Amino acid sequence: MSYSRKVLLKVIILGDSGVGKTSLLNQFVNHRFTDQYKATIGADFLTKEFVIDDTLVIMQVWDTAGQERFQSLGVAFYRGSDCCVLCFDVNDAKSFESLDNWRDEFLIQAAPQDPENFPFIVIGNKIDVDESKRMVSQKRAAAWCQAKGSIPFFETSAKEATRVEEAFYEIAKKALEQEKDIELYSHVAGLHFYLQGNERKCFIEELPSGSLVKGTGTEDYWAFREYRAEEWRSQENRYVVNSDIHIDTIVEVSAELPNRRVVIKQRGTSVGRFTFTAAHNGRHSICFQVYGASGWLSSNTLKMTLAISSGEVDEDGSKLVKKVEDISQLVRALNGHLSAIKAEQLYQREREAEFISANESINRRVLYWAILQLMLIGGVCYWQLHHLRQFFEAKKLV
Repeated sequence: MSYSRKVLLKVIILGDSGVGKTSLLNQFVNHRFTDQYKATIGADFLTKEFVIDDTLVIMQVWDTAGQERFQSLGVAFYRGSDCCVLCFDVNDAKSFESLDNWRDEFLIQAAPQDPENFPFIVIGNKIDVDESKRMVSQKRAAAWCQAKGSIPFFETSAKEATRVEEAFYEIAKKALEQEKDIELYSHVAGLHFYLQGNERKCFIEELPSGSLVKGTGTEDYWAFREYRAEEWRSQENRYVVNSDIHIDTIVEVSAELPNRRVVIKQRGTSVGRFTFTAAHNGRHSICFQVYGASGWLSSNTLKMTLAISSGEVDEDGSKLVKKVEDISQLVRALNGHLSAIKAEQLYQREREAEFISANESINRRVLYWAILQLMLIGGVCYWQLHHLRQFFEAKKLV
C-alpha cells in the first residue's frame, strides 16, 4: 500500500521510576501487560508503525530510566525528539510534583528550536488502582497542564489498556503538527515498462525550476533503491538481470525548450540510478533505451523497473546535516546505553560483594552459636550424669 508520505517520529517518555512508562510502551506496541517488569537501565526504545491521514508514521518511542543515577545521560537521548511524554502515577503525589523538574530538564537538555511551542503530552497512569488510594485528582492534573500551555492530558491504565492507544495517537498528531519538510520528495512515481530490442521510451514530467529529480528503485526493490533492467529468459519463464551480456541502460533527460537542451545524458549498467536538477520551468522528457553487449538488441524483451521522485532541492544541505546529526545522536545514545549498562553492572557487582560478605558473616555466627550450643548441651549432660551418679551412690544403688 502506498502513502502520501512516510514520517519517522522520535518520542521520549519521562517520569519517576515506577510510574509505568515501560508498561505503557509495551501495552501500546505489543498489546500486553506483565507485573514482572524490571527497572529500565539507561534507556531503551520500541518502534511501531501506524497510519494517520494517509501518512505512514514510524514512531520510535524511547523509554528512559527514572532513577537519579541515570539522569546525567539525558542529553544523549533527548536530542532530536519530536514530542515529549511526561508520565506520573495518580497514586503517587511525589511523581506528579516531579513533572516540573522533568519538563525543565528536557527543555534544557534537548534545546528545541521553539521551546514555547514544543509538543508535550501528560499521562496520569495506574487509574485501575482503588480510588481510595488515589493521591492526584484529575482536576489538579488538568489545572497543571492548562497552566503550562494547554498540554493535552490523558488518564490511562497500562494494565487494562485504558486510553493507551488514544494517548499515543494524540502524541503522533501533536508531533506531526510540528513537522515541516520532513520528506525531501513531494512526488514519487513507481512504474515498470517493457522495451523491445532497441525501442526508446520517454516519460513527460512537468517540473518547476530548482526541482531535484531522482530515478531509483520502486518499493519492490526498496533494499536496492536502484532502477533495474531485466531480460526475459524463456527457458526459465521469468525476467532476470543478465550480468553476462552487460546490458547498459542509457538515461537521457531533456527539456522541451526552444533549443531542446539536454540536462543529462548518461549510460549506466542494468542496475543503477540517476539524479538531476531542473534548471527551467516546464515539461521535461525522461527517455530510456537499452543497449546490449554486442550492439543494439533486436529481439530481446526487457522490463524496466524504477521510481521517479521529485521535490525541492536541499540547497544548504540542512536535511543532510540533520540526517548526519540523527545518526551521530543514535551513536551517542548507544554509547550512553552501554555506559548505563556498565554502571548498572558495577552497581550489581558491589551489591553482590556486599551480599557475599554478609553471607559469610552470618555463616560464621551460625557456626559460633552451633559450637556454643553443643558445648552447653555437653556441659548440661555431664552435670546431669554427675549428679545422677551421686544420687545412685547415696542410695547405695551402685
